Amino acid sequence: MTRNNIFSVFILFLLIGYTVQAQTLKAGYIDIQNVFSQLPEAKAAQTSLETYSKQLQKSIDDKKKIFETKLKYYQDESGAGRLTPAMSQALEKELQGLQEQLQIANQDAQQQLQKKNEELMKPIEDKIQNSIKAVATEGGYTMIFGKEMLLYSLPTDDISSQVLKKLGVTPGATTSNQPKTPVKP
Repeated sequence: MTRNNIFSVFILFLLIGYTVQAQTLKAGYIDIQNVFSQLPEAKAAQTSLETYSKQLQKSIDDKKKIFETKLKYYQDESGAGRLTPAMSQALEKELQGLQEQLQIANQDAQQQLQKKNEELMKPIEDKIQNSIKAVATEGGYTMIFGKEMLLYSLPTDDISSQVLKKLGVTPGATTSNQPKTPVKP
């Protein structure tokens, strides 16, 4: 065989292999936001997270109020000339300490909120992921994409309602942006 014939046969085998492989692919997509918004446990977790966030914010607001009260006292007394240099220095040091505590409290609150979010959402995310795997396996899908990643897809490739059913939730109104087919008179 000549070199060109060998190359042609090689390309032919590659194309045949690619065609066979392309025929066995089955892809679907899921609207995670829609699935998540319909899960009762996700709604409960969100409510719990909001309550926790308000508690953290109240604690920070209390510290901020103490700082602002001390600052106003310092400004009023300093402006009126009623503070000795030693008193002024002591108040400045106290204000600096309160400000540092407030900054630390803000950072801690953000970390605690993030930790609480992970603690509440991880089991829900795992449950959704397991349902996606089950639907993919049962439906013979080789790939499942998030709707957000798609430029185009057919509505029939959406497995969101199947995943919701697998999760024990009756699918409700979707937030799909698919164009509606006009009704002809």
